This record gives sequence, structure tokens and C-alpha cells, in this order.
Amino acid sequence: MFHADNFMFSQILFLPGWHQISIPRDPEDRSVNSIFGDDFLGPYFVYNFNQSSGYAFEDTLEVGQGYWLANWDSAMVDIEGEVNSDTVYVNLSQGWSLMGAAWWGDYPLNYLEFSNGINILDFTQAVNALWISPAIFNYNNYSGSYSLANMLKPWEGYWMFALEESLQVIYSPLMNYSVQDIDFTALENEADVSNWSLPILLQQGVIFNQTTSLGMRNDASDGYDIWFDFPAPPVPPSGDFVRAIFQRPEWNAPVGDDFCTDIRALMKSDQRYIWDFVLEASDSGQVTVIFDSLKEKLPDNYFLFAAYDDRIVDLTYQNSFILNYSTPLEIELELSDTNFIIDSTDHSTASPLEYSLGKISPNPFNSFLTIQIGLPESAELRVEVFNILGQKVTLLHNGMTSQGWHNFAFNAAGLSSGIYFVKVQVPGKMTVFRKVVFLP
Repeated sequence: MFHADNFMFSQILFLPGWHQISIPRDPEDRSVNSIFGDDFLGPYFVYNFNQSSGYAFEDTLEVGQGYWLANWDSAMVDIEGEVNSDTVYVNLSQGWSLMGAAWWGDYPLNYLEFSNGINILDFTQAVNALWISPAIFNYNNYSGSYSLANMLKPWEGYWMFALEESLQVIYSPLMNYSVQDIDFTALENEADVSNWSLPILLQQGVIFNQTTSLGMRNDASDGYDIWFDFPAPPVPPSGDFVRAIFQRPEWNAPVGDDFCTDIRALMKSDQRYIWDFVLEASDSGQVTVIFDSLKEKLPDNYFLFAAYDDRIVDLTYQNSFILNYSTPLEIELELSDTNFIIDSTDHSTASPLEYSLGKISPNPFNSFLTIQIGLPESAELRVEVFNILGQKVTLLHNGMTSQGWHNFAFNAAGLSSGIYFVKVQVPGKMTVFRKVVFLP
């Protein structure tokens, strides 16, 4: 990159595929053909986006606006134009909008300002006023995945979610970097019972997803928190994707029901958390689910189990699993602070006040295991046992069950010694996993 006087020449290499883009200069001719026509030998297309109408072809590019570029071959693209030195205003639609970088260098998010036609707020103020979501996503052509951005970079485009109508994003001339940058990695770098976040990575072939995470914070709630719970970005126009969606209609959040992060309030010592998400992909085939750096991210004395279809995975012993995907699949994660949280009280003489897993005994056991379950009302109940590989060993019960306490017996005759998992489920009410040890 080099410059002379008030003009600057900029180049970037675009590999084949899809890219979120913006233009880092203000050329005399902003037409798509003028900017890209002399560089690409094969077909290329540029798209804009509108929340109500979706993607559409674009023939003229504006500074500060974001776009999608699809190109069939590699090319070094160059642009010559004035270095922007004036304030740039870009309109945002309510919902998702594409935005770009309006400056010749990296531009911190906290230098952005927003206007509703009456007031002007900085980035943090706009988030706190529920004007925008703080999550700004950028698409990576190499991985086919979005990632959170904390800086706007030349040539790059971004997704931003506006909660209000008729907002404008304001790019003021960047005089210095004295404004503190937004750091979305701070939570992930911590690992204690008060503040932690566990990334969930997904891979299907050459397509990745790295936007999903769950965790807890001492300043979070169990509902929607604008600084922690981020809406899931739109599917890229290529249509190729793999993603995990936390569906939370009960939050009544202004950003919608679908989230890629779910950060909760702190868990009490006698409490268990269930995170459930829906795995979606554009194609059938194997999907690898990876709990990135699980040992480092998850605080000591916390244990995590995953359940899907007829399998249970104890993430104490492994940080990933592979499944065969064909249709959207619900995956449940249970977090507890011990391997053996079991109520040792015999509740058979008292009526249950809530859905609960009561006494499991003996544990360890050498032949028969008794599992006590309480239902405050008649409900569909399913009780299953899985081995250490997550394979279902037996279905103990499945069907409508009356109110009260019920005992189910598990006979381990003929099975190998070792660790097994009991799964108790009342759809929509309770899902509980418990580890038991068979020592014949």
C-alpha cells in the first residue's frame, strides 16, 4: 500500500468464494464494474442486504456500507481514491444490517457513534440504551465461519443488529486510539466460578462455526442480557453453514429468539443448569462438536454432560464428539458441580412438590440399582441408562406416569464393570443425568 498527497492506492487478494466487504477509499467511479471489472477474469457478483427483502444485486458501492462479494477465481483487487477525512453517515435498518469500514486504517468499535435523529450516543451508550447489539460479526472466507469483531478493518464488511428504527452509524475522523477498545475475549480468558465462558466449535467438512458459547457471570441474569447474549447472525448467502442455536422465546428479547451465546447467572451449589441448543447444517453428514479448551475454560469441580438422540457424552473425559447429521438436532448440556450429586433421602412417604430425581442407591452397586423419581403431576417420563461410550444400554421406562414417587430398578447382570449414566427426562420440565458405578 502506498499513497501520494490526498490519494491512496490499496490492494487486497480475494480468494474464490464469499466475502463480506467494504471499500476503503472513495474512488471517482464507485460502480462495481469499475472497482472489480479489471481484476476478476471469471464471474463475480456483489450483493446488498435488507432485513425485509433479503439479498439483492448491487451495482454501486458506498463508503462505510457493507456488501457481500462472490467470486469464482482469485484476484488481486486494487482501488484508487481519496482517503476519507470527513464524517461518514450510514443508515441502519431495524434488525440486521451490513456495515463496512469507512477509514483507511483499523477503526475501534468504541469510536463509532450512533444517532436516532435527536440524540447522539457512543458505542457503549448505544448498547446500554438498547439501540444496538454489541455483537458485530465478520465472515472468514478461509473457514466459512463468522467471528466477533472488536475492530473495523479496511476492505472488511460486518453484520450489525439495530434494535431501533431509523438509526445512523457515524464514522468520525480517527484522530487517535485513546478510546478504550471493546474486548470480547476477556470473559473467555477467565476461568473461575464467577466468570467463565466455554466456546463450542462446530465443523462439517470445510465449514466451521466459532460463534457459539455458554457460561456464567456474576453480573448476568438467567434471562436476556444485551452485553452477554448475542443474536445468531444470518446464514451467509452461499447457503453453506453449520451452527448451534439457543432458542429462547421465553426471554422476549428485542433481538428475537435465536442466540449464539447464552450466559447465565451464577449457579447455586445445589442447582443444575441445562443448556439446550439446536444443531443446524446446510448438508447431511458428519458434524464434529468441540468444546474448545474445556479443561482450561470450565472451572474446577464443574462437570458437563451432553445428550442427543440416544447417546450421552461425559465431557469430563473428552472434549468433543462426532454425530451424523440429517435434520435439525436438539442437544442438551447439563452442568453440575460434582460427579455424584444425589439426594440420599427416601422421599416415598412425602408427595413430590417438583419434578426431581431422588435417591439412587446403592452407588456404587454390584447388581441392582434403584432409581427414585418424583412427579408433582402426571407426566410423560423416560428413564434410560447409557454406558461410558454414550451408548444406550437399556430403556427402563417410557410413557405417561402418575403423580407421586416411583422406583425403577436397573439390573446390570451381564454388563461390564465401570461407569454408567442414568438419564431421566420429562419433556419440557426436567432432564437430569447421573453417573453411577457398577462394581460386580
